[in-house]
Amino acid sequence: MSELDVHVPDFAPAPEPAPEPGRFKVFAYLTAPHAERYVQIMELFVTHKRRFGLRLAPRELLVMWQDVAPDSAPTVDELVVALEQLYEWEAVDRQADTGRAGSTAEFKRARNTYDITAAGEASWEAAQRVLTLERRVASLGQQRLRRIAGTLDELAQLSQTSPVDGQRAEQLLVTLRAEIADTVQGISAFMRELGEVMTLGERLEREPFLAYKARVVDHLQHFDPMQRESHARFTVAARTVEEHLDALVAAVVAAGGQVAGYRQAPEQADRIRAEAVREEWRQAHDWLVGRGETTPWEQLRRSINGAVDWLLDTWNRLASEQSGRLDRSSDYRRLAAMLVEDPDSGPELFHLAFAMSPARHLSVPDPDEDQLENGATQSWWTVPGLLMDRTLRLPSSRTNQGRTTRIPDVTQARQLARVEAEEDARADAALRTRLLALHGKRLSEFHILDEETIAAIDEWIMECGTRATSIEDPGPWRHVDAGRELTVELTPQPGRARLRTAAGEWELDDLKLEVKPA
Repeated sequence: MSELDVHVPDFAPAPEPAPEPGRFKVFAYLTAPHAERYVQIMELFVTHKRRFGLRLAPRELLVMWQDVAPDSAPTVDELVVALEQLYEWEAVDRQADTGRAGSTAEFKRARNTYDITAAGEASWEAAQRVLTLERRVASLGQQRLRRIAGTLDELAQLSQTSPVDGQRAEQLLVTLRAEIADTVQGISAFMRELGEVMTLGERLEREPFLAYKARVVDHLQHFDPMQRESHARFTVAARTVEEHLDALVAAVVAAGGQVAGYRQAPEQADRIRAEAVREEWRQAHDWLVGRGETTPWEQLRRSINGAVDWLLDTWNRLASEQSGRLDRSSDYRRLAAMLVEDPDSGPELFHLAFAMSPARHLSVPDPDEDQLENGATQSWWTVPGLLMDRTLRLPSSRTNQGRTTRIPDVTQARQLARVEAEEDARADAALRTRLLALHGKRLSEFHILDEETIAAIDEWIMECGTRATSIEDPGPWRHVDAGRELTVELTPQPGRARLRTAAGEWELDDLKLEVKPA
């Protein structure tokens, strides 16, 4: 190295920039062992901060815990261990507290106070959004849908009795409309909260938080078949009510005891009441089943599928960003192999690999126009030698110049993904073969079906049922199952079919299946 390459400055080097904190490991407590304990600690800190409280010692935090949840309160030592772990994850900060020492021995002991950090509070708020969305999905799927289906089933059974209990029918109709209104409000809140989770900032969309988001995707993916199952029940029960609607309306009107208005005949009052009851049922029917148009349930299903696709695409994109140097790593290994094969080709290989890209990963503590006039546009081939100062001999006191980020090895993950894709393809092919074997059969001929087959039949019934022009439409109803490349036709048959699965037993109108390749 010549004198032109080395320069010893007579001034002090620039101060070392503060290392960037690990912003994303703050989410580690959400998926770590004993996560419920860490979440409880973070919740106590957030509550204390919103009350404008000061820093907390472990014993003070333990007293708060015992007031809120005495059954799950840990010991002081366990709490200190958890606080130290949260401190390592940068969810809380720690400060030494010697003001309460009453003796020399206590003064020498490690006494700390803790408080939640800004990053910790942001992670807790993001986690609460996810938990709220989980509860909303569970409420929609496990409570409201089943309540609506139960009320509609009871109304359908009541409409088939003779005579119809008009008072009970009116109560069920009022309950059904109230449950639908409650569900509409829940869906609006669900989509709003889903949008908040989907639009969380990039600083939250990293591996620990995305692992936590997986719970939402799991709930959404389980909510879709639950919704399809409910839609099938809605369709069957609504058709039964439609068949006996006249008798049902007459019973409600007879039990209503309408009072005729001024210059209004009793028959006219009954007719107005009957039209009002029909309109109430028509509104509920159109919202649940529809009359050929896209129902709100179908719109919700599409929104859910779009949300799942969005979240999965986000994970794939961030995974690509995290392992963005993987392909470059393969290039590096190939270049190294070529250099071993032909050591004399080093300059040519260097030129091919780096000459066309700017030398952007070199950093200069003290920029000097004489050293690097425009580093972002100069290639490796033409950039001049970088002048170093004497702190080069103290690498621990300087930034990591010229070092790239760690290159993760995802070879095993790719192999596992390939194996899983092959298994999924074989399972799809086997399911398609089983579905083609249903050609020409009626639902009443089946005895026990596996869950995948019954889910496919359920989807066909829902899709074809929404295409029926009216309750008197004799069919067949045609549907192209694009996912399995099948053409399905369903023709109503007299009688009832009873299907048994591992999850339970279904009873619905009999149908004849025509299943052919698309």
